[in-house]
Amino acid sequence: MVDYFVAKESRLFIFDEQIRCHICSHDIFIPYEIYSNVEKPGIQVVVTHYAAICQQCGFVIEFSDPSRPDEETGIFRWALSQQFVHE
Repeated sequence: MVDYFVAKESRLFIFDEQIRCHICSHDIFIPYEIYSNVEKPGIQVVVTHYAAICQQCGFVIEFSDPSRPDEETGIFRWALSQQFVHE
């Protein structure tokens, strides 16, 4: 599991479910972190979102990190994982 993505060709997973392109069903992406200031003007409250660019057709998938504590055990569950294509 990762707490941030590295911008390299990779397969991406959310709660162990692989992300696939909605257009071509390809599974190789380059992920990017996007930071949005939610208060204008404000105290620099920033929200992180992610964009993954399909390496087959260029389609962009946007998503956020659903990581959270498990309600039953209280243990934090990391949602995001990344598997590099070329290491």
